[in-house]
Amino acid sequence: MVSRKFVVLSDFFDRREHMSITRRSFWGLMGAFFGMVALRGFALSKDSSAYFTHGVASGDPLKDSVILWTRVIPRDGFDRGLDVEWQVATDTRFAKMVSSGKVFTDISRDFTVKVDAASLEPGIRYFYRFISEGVVSSTGITKTLPVGDVARFKIGIASCSNYPQGFFNAYRDMARQDLDAVVHLGDYIYEYPDGGYANKEALDRLNRHVRPEHEILTLEDYRTRYGVYRTDQDLQKLHQKHPFICVWDDHELTNNTWKDGAENHNEGEGDFFSRIRAARQAYDEWMPIRLHRDGNQGPIYRSFEIGNLADLIMLCLLYTSDAADEEDSVDL
Repeated sequence: MVSRKFVVLSDFFDRREHMSITRRSFWGLMGAFFGMVALRGFALSKDSSAYFTHGVASGDPLKDSVILWTRVIPRDGFDRGLDVEWQVATDTRFAKMVSSGKVFTDISRDFTVKVDAASLEPGIRYFYRFISEGVVSSTGITKTLPVGDVARFKIGIASCSNYPQGFFNAYRDMARQDLDAVVHLGDYIYEYPDGGYANKEALDRLNRHVRPEHEILTLEDYRTRYGVYRTDQDLQKLHQKHPFICVWDDHELTNNTWKDGAENHNEGEGDFFSRIRAARQAYDEWMPIRLHRDGNQGPIYRSFEIGNLADLIMLCLLYTSDAADEEDSVDL
């Protein structure tokens, strides 16, 4: 049944010029067809063979590699995946490519793409992009960490970024700065329902509403909430301009999380550890963070060597599980 609907959609694209339908109503119809599962807040505005829905991002830079991220969905339905080519170059025309490859994504990863681009040189600014179904993403800028003598390394710091409190003006300002990296110290998203822990002016005048409307509890909920945050143009621009080094605090999971529960995990909200696993999977899918060798349930703490200037150590002291069942534990 799903596949048949997608065939109708392709035919509809081919025949729409013969139909009496306004541009606004057409794309409204298409948005309703795709639904929140795929769009994650992205607004359709033109016909394309694929859609890069939430820009590009990079993160966890090392002296010779960096994580590259994007999200791309197919035009003709979500019962198939996409092959995605990625490219890294030293020039904006990609005439001097230094690293490239191909990856596959599908609905099992929420159509996110994350690659570890290797064979890079220390302290170099690179340009990167993705290509799928003949569609080219926006071009991102990233930078590897330096080695040896380092006199200066400029970091932008962010934390506690609550979408319904107002615009992300600080993100916009950092996107304009000459930074080596952005360090996000956590609370990249908040888990509350729409209108919870929100600014009334931001809701009423700026339309800073979140989805889903309820408190996020499931993998689908967390994915949707990340998608809404990543529709913010200032956040997208910051990700596009600088590599991120991230660690979570508590709201990426739920407020005041500890080893056996959380202040904001209450009766009737399901199994706590299932919620944490869902939150961690969505974090791995949507954030440009290097995957631990044990997968997205492995420890998040790691370090970054900035030449002889400093070692940046990202800690996680929030949550430790000593559950008897090691297979179900989420030891950070």
